[in-house]
Amino acid sequence: MRRFPKGTVSLERALSKLGIASRTEARRLILARHVSVDGQPVRDPLAVVNPDRARIEVDGKPIARARALVIALNKPAGVVTTRKDELGRRTVYDLLPKDLPFVGPIGRLDFESSGLLLLTNDTRLADLVASPGGCAKVYEVEIDRPFTPEAIAIFRAGMQLEDGPLLEPVEVDVDPQEPKRARFVLREG
Repeated sequence: MRRFPKGTVSLERALSKLGIASRTEARRLILARHVSVDGQPVRDPLAVVNPDRARIEVDGKPIARARALVIALNKPAGVVTTRKDELGRRTVYDLLPKDLPFVGPIGRLDFESSGLLLLTNDTRLADLVASPGGCAKVYEVEIDRPFTPEAIAIFRAGMQLEDGPLLEPVEVDVDPQEPKRARFVLREG
């Protein structure tokens, strides 16, 4: 992962942080020659900028940090948390008004999961909420069989994923009256 000096980010990320577009969409704008920084055209999506100090323009129009917008969405099961789905499934963006400014999800919920999903253009808030050690994420979980003591012990100890990362321990409280249901509290994404 490329590191940037304090207060700076890549131009594609700056456009995202300013609420203009997703990073993918920002990359397209930059490569299509629509973006300039301090009066100079920029063609490199990874160009280093300070979004609070640079004068960034898209198609000659100055960009300023958008007013913070946070949306609380009750995501239903059967909807994906993405802007576009290659399988043609409904996305959370299909549930939002079409005239909203750019917002991105804070975290994800699986296709079959339902519950609170926050979307925002405030990347500082998104970083705070999603970062490890940020705020706790509480999930009500129901599975097709009772939770076993062994499975609970694994969650409580932290898990090693196949691709390498070690996940932080999870608080797990199983409902003794309904052993297929539990409350999980996560401190990381």
